[in-house]
Amino acid sequence: MQSANLKSLENAINELFVKIDKRIDEICSLPGNNCDKAESICDYVTNTLAAESKSLLSTLYSKMSDATLSEPLFSDVSNANKFYSLDLRSLIYEKYIFSVEDKIDYKLANERLIALSSATGTIALGAVLTTALSSPIVIPIAIVVAGALYFLMTDTIKKQNKEAFSKSVRAYVDSLKEQFIIWLENIEKYYNEKVEELKKTL
Repeated sequence: MQSANLKSLENAINELFVKIDKRIDEICSLPGNNCDKAESICDYVTNTLAAESKSLLSTLYSKMSDATLSEPLFSDVSNANKFYSLDLRSLIYEKYIFSVEDKIDYKLANERLIALSSATGTIALGAVLTTALSSPIVIPIAIVVAGALYFLMTDTIKKQNKEAFSKSVRAYVDSLKEQFIIWLENIEKYYNEKVEELKKTL
């Protein structure tokens, strides 16, 4: 079950993926081959998610910190200052690079995704992004998303007919939405663990 914080982001997440779906439909309806369409879709999805993820993460952090500071324990100025000293926002943000990419090598991105997945045993986007929270690595959002989208650049997908191609793309992007939510859930879990550790010292 999603927390109240994530529930409050549900509309924003849905709107983001509705926008993505609309653009995918537009690209799929254009004349041309699947090869060009796949690259256009992957570029758009990669850079859109990289750019929007920072905004969603910022909103989530604001909601979490507001909820924490509204607790009676943190009405004490000294305790509130100790929370601020944790600087959890920076701890989380410095784990990721949110910039977009001008030109993406999807095969190379997929290789980097596979390398990053060695710690999790899965290339699932949510799990890979979460590894940054417990390791010294910094993860570029765009590269990880691009690596996950590499599947759409394969010959198997490119050779599908128009209807099958559109269906494959939509199914894959839907799975990215699920993984994106899992990542945000894990961000919240990490935040809560840090706050609970602090509470034990107060």
